[in-house]
Amino acid sequence: MPCKDTITITDSLRSWFFLVEKPEANISDKTVQPADSLWGAGTLSLPIPAYGTNSTGNNDTNYYTSGVIIFFLLLLFLFFREVKNTIPLVIKGFFDLKVQLGIEERLSSANQRNITALISILMISLIYASVFGDAFYLNTGLGEHILMLLTVISTMVFWILKSIINKFAGWITKSRQAFVHVGKIGYNHFIIAAILTTPLFLIPYIYSGIDLNILFKYLITCYIVIFIIYLLRVRQIIISYHFSHFFYILYLCSAEILPPALLINFILSYN
Repeated sequence: MPCKDTITITDSLRSWFFLVEKPEANISDKTVQPADSLWGAGTLSLPIPAYGTNSTGNNDTNYYTSGVIIFFLLLLFLFFREVKNTIPLVIKGFFDLKVQLGIEERLSSANQRNITALISILMISLIYASVFGDAFYLNTGLGEHILMLLTVISTMVFWILKSIINKFAGWITKSRQAFVHVGKIGYNHFIIAAILTTPLFLIPYIYSGIDLNILFKYLITCYIVIFIIYLLRVRQIIISYHFSHFFYILYLCSAEILPPALLINFILSYN
């Protein structure tokens, strides 16, 4: 009858658990066997991160992450005034479309908002790496710096696709300003999403045992609510320019659903 046992070998970085399965030893056999006879080709070894260590990384990953954090803090220091001026306007505009459109009428406010949106991309990527980096590594074998890079690239690609579609829609309908507004208020709602993502960075330090699924569901809920409100604002803009509801639905399918669908399809096919 086979017997199972677990051997734990701990070093400064990881704890390795060897799951051993071998025929039950004969108690009457007094022969001392070598240590490596305890496991064979079928032995499964699982690396489990030791408490307080980072399972995703080596020194290169840690250096990369530290460099990105320093770069983010430097940007935040240099553009603190822009961020400070933008956030109250964006929060107020989340409940009032006129405030959002007013941002576009003032060049300084629009530029400050654009800078804040770019900084928000980097901030979200850092939070994702900090909170979901270990889970990403265990599922893909890739370090947290890859998660940061994927977040930044996917967000930029999404914005570029939407910008191309909005420019085309403005050209084909001869209503360029309408779709400029649609694209710009998207930046405002992205900043709101970044603000609601920020607590994820603090929650693990307040309660280290929290389930990542709870944090993920919190994110999805927030993003869905923001997206629905954004779609309502888009409807207000499009209808105010005397387009029909049919055109609004057509726009949703081409500009708001197509880009994320393409990105999700690319990510799934890559995995």
